[in-house]
Amino acid sequence: MYTVTLASTLNQVAQIKALQNANLRRFVPVEVQKTDGYLTSDYTIEYLEQIHAETPAVVALDENGAVVGYALAITRETARKHELIEEVVSTIDSLNVAAPSDPPNNYILSGQLCVAKHARGHALTTRMYNFFREVYKQRGYNCSATGVAADNLASMTAHQKAGWLVTETVEFEGRPFKIVVLPF
Repeated sequence: MYTVTLASTLNQVAQIKALQNANLRRFVPVEVQKTDGYLTSDYTIEYLEQIHAETPAVVALDENGAVVGYALAITRETARKHELIEEVVSTIDSLNVAAPSDPPNNYILSGQLCVAKHARGHALTTRMYNFFREVYKQRGYNCSATGVAADNLASMTAHQKAGWLVTETVEFEGRPFKIVVLPF
């Protein structure tokens, strides 16, 4: 029913932006945030296109080829071009999330994950992160790391079900976030 692959067109990037806009915290009612989660970071289409050019997102496509889910992979260099994500990267770098036997901080940032409401309940988060893990492991990374708002219980649950480990609690923009790591 759903195919998981790498984004390959700018039209898919535009669909990622539309799905992002529909799930941004400022547009999601508080009651819905508690049960369905929300997205914190708002990326411009230009920034998403830059991410896509370097590290294409993992996308879930429906039978018509429409994007119903995505997991952004962002290099540390590209992450530094977004204020909140730059702060996340600086914090993760200071924590040294890599295993002791691995090169320090050899991670790819998971910039954001979202699944359309109508496509939830099909293990797409786990499927996308499994694909993400394989793609970026082959590209030389030893883990992925990101920050998840501590009050975003739906996101925390989805990340943990997909194998992410909670490492630290930190503060961004005056709110607590959990730093989570996906070992490869």
